[in-house]
Amino acid sequence: MINYVNLVHPKAKFSIQQHGHNTVCAQASKRLNNTQAPHRPLRAVILAALELNLSTSSRQAPNMAEHLSDAENHFDSSQTSILTRSSQAFNTQVLPLMRDISVETADLMREARAALGIFKLPGNDRQIGVHEHWIDVYRLLDAMLEGAKISGGERYTASVIIAATINKNDGGIKQLVSVAQDWLFRLLWPIVIAFKSKEEPTSDFTTPTIRDSEVLANPVPKNRPSSFHDKIIERRHQCAMSHLWERGYKGEEVPQNAKYSFLEATHFLRRSIMSGEGTGVKYELPATLDMLSHYAALPKDLLDDFSAQLDAPENGMMLRPDLHQAYDHFWFCLLATEETNVYTIRWFGDIVDAGVGFSEVRFTDHSRHGIPLPNPKFIAIQAAIAHVLHLSGAGEVIDAVIDRFFRDGVVPAGRITDMMT
Repeated sequence: MINYVNLVHPKAKFSIQQHGHNTVCAQASKRLNNTQAPHRPLRAVILAALELNLSTSSRQAPNMAEHLSDAENHFDSSQTSILTRSSQAFNTQVLPLMRDISVETADLMREARAALGIFKLPGNDRQIGVHEHWIDVYRLLDAMLEGAKISGGERYTASVIIAATINKNDGGIKQLVSVAQDWLFRLLWPIVIAFKSKEEPTSDFTTPTIRDSEVLANPVPKNRPSSFHDKIIERRHQCAMSHLWERGYKGEEVPQNAKYSFLEATHFLRRSIMSGEGTGVKYELPATLDMLSHYAALPKDLLDDFSAQLDAPENGMMLRPDLHQAYDHFWFCLLATEETNVYTIRWFGDIVDAGVGFSEVRFTDHSRHGIPLPNPKFIAIQAAIAHVLHLSGAGEVIDAVIDRFFRDGVVPAGRITDMMT
């Protein structure tokens, strides 16, 4: 028997799909008792938290008859999440695990995967989704752990999963479902939607800052590139993958038998992630940035200037139009190698036609003025998200929902009733 518990989003119908009956168990305590010697530091940390009887706020799913207006608070700013600094649970349970240097990262990851084993017990599988489009909670959380290996957020991701199971009679099922839902709709969804939205031309003359004022006081020479596109193309007049030259470029370094193509400046991360405009979904920008900062272990200097950095040359590369489209659809990603500024290309699924013959990307600066090379952290974030989307199946679900209900990123008002039935 399948029971449906609705969690209704302001713009669409989000649900948790439960198979069978709720299974109440003390799986977390059992795992702790069976922990082997190498994991004792982590065991001590978790037991200490249990002894303090720390409580976390676990949202109760509204019933089937709940109205749209009643459910809007699910993503309201008044709500807190175990995933962000605004939550007491985050500060009292997640941060101590993240910061405890006596616990190896590998041990945290191992314990987090053990915690997810609760979903493998009979009747405990859970799914979240939007109107008949479902994502398995276990697959999503497991994929988040895998992606964290690329982005650098292993300690954050593992600590959140572990903290969600502390002092929970059901083994943490409800809280883990809530965690999966927040990561899906407050992290993955905004990032994917940002790449679906129309990309606006960028300019250095955006939100003024002290640094901007200094730049305006000392104008940049006219022959120095200023826009995002101009900076990227000045760094190298070639497609980063195919090595085709920019159409019309006649530099002395171009060989006689050169092949040309139109090229497009491609963002590793879209700046619309920071605006939330045109998404058609209500989510908290501070929460999204908070989660991303932890999931990617963003250094403070980058986080403090994050919005401005999204329009900097460190956040882009030149690609052929078809490769640009493939990258924006997360059909491939770049994975760092041991060699600085050299990346291998990882394609997902059967979509490899556009990239046949391309195995790596080498970033070099051939500009006259010195254009910064891509920031490895931006590349890693896109790669991590791409892995999560494909390993969990979330990418297909988000695409299906957008294709079915959204037009220009906004849900037509007349369709809300349809989605509720």
